[in-house]
Amino acid sequence: MRRPILVTGAHRTGTTWVGDMLARARRMYYVHEPFSPNRGGTGDHANGQTIFDRWYSFIDDENTEDIRARLEQEIFDGPEAMTAKGESDLANAEVDSPRVGLLDSARKALRPLRRGVDPILPVVKDPVALLSAPWLARHFDMNVVVMVRHPAAFAASIARQGWAFPFADLASQPRLMSGPLKEFADVILDFAKTEREILEQAGLIWKILYSVVIEYRREHSDWHFVVYEDLARDPAAGFRNLYSKMGLRGVDPALRLLEAERRASPSLHDPKGWQRELDPVAIMRLREATDPVWREFYRDGDWS
Repeated sequence: MRRPILVTGAHRTGTTWVGDMLARARRMYYVHEPFSPNRGGTGDHANGQTIFDRWYSFIDDENTEDIRARLEQEIFDGPEAMTAKGESDLANAEVDSPRVGLLDSARKALRPLRRGVDPILPVVKDPVALLSAPWLARHFDMNVVVMVRHPAAFAASIARQGWAFPFADLASQPRLMSGPLKEFADVILDFAKTEREILEQAGLIWKILYSVVIEYRREHSDWHFVVYEDLARDPAAGFRNLYSKMGLRGVDPALRLLEAERRASPSLHDPKGWQRELDPVAIMRLREATDPVWREFYRDGDWS
C-alpha cells in the first residue's frame, strides 16, 4: 500500500533526483525541504513559511507541541501540492507564492483527493530532515528512503558549491548533542568555535550524519537505504525496485523521461566525477577523516 514518502540523507547525495523521480509516480506530489531554514528566502521553492531556523533540526517526542501541526499543513496542504502528477490542471500547475487565489483553489481541489480510496500522497524531499526521520516516520506513517553517497563525492560537491557548514546549528541543540550526536559533541563544539577549510568540514559532517544512518539501518529494517553510485550505474533497475517496494505506479513514463534527460546531459549523475575534482592528497585525507564509517557502505576499491 502506498504511503507518504520521505527522501532524506545528507545534502548533495541525490535526494533531489530521487525525490523528483518518485514524485513522477501516479497520484504522488513533490514537497521541497520543509525543514530548510531557507524556505522563506528567494528561489524556486521559497514560500515565506520557514518553520526551522537551524540546519538539521532534531525533533523527538519531547519537543513537538508547536511543530507537528505546522509540518502537517506544510506537507499535506503546502504549495508544492500543485506538482502532483497525473491529476487536474490545478494539481499540475507551477504556482508561485504571490498567486494566492490559485494556490488556495489548488489546496481545496486536492484535499478531498487525498482522503479517497486512492489518495494523492506527498514525496517529501528533505536531506535537512535526516536527524528527525524517525519522528517523521512515526507521526506521518512515512515510507523512508535514505540516500548514501561516497564521502569524496559528497566533499567534492560541497567544495564546488563553496558551502561551509554551520556546526553551531548542531551545537545549539542540547537534546541532539546529548542524544544521537553525543559521540561527536566535543568535536562539533570545536568546529563551531573555529572555522575549518571546506573539505575538512565536509569530512566531519559526512561522518557525523552517516554514523546516525548506521543506527537507522540497525533499527529500521523497513526503510530503504540507497547508495547513490549503485543507482547512478543502473537507474532503471534501481527505480523499478523502489517503485515496486513502495507500491508506486508509472515507472515506465518516469524512466523514459529520465533517459531523455540523460541523453541531453550525458555526464548527469556521474558516480566517479569526484576523481577529476579532488587531488590524491585530499582524497586520502577524506578517507582517513571518515574512517571507519565509510566502511559500512563502501569497499577499499571504491576510493580509486
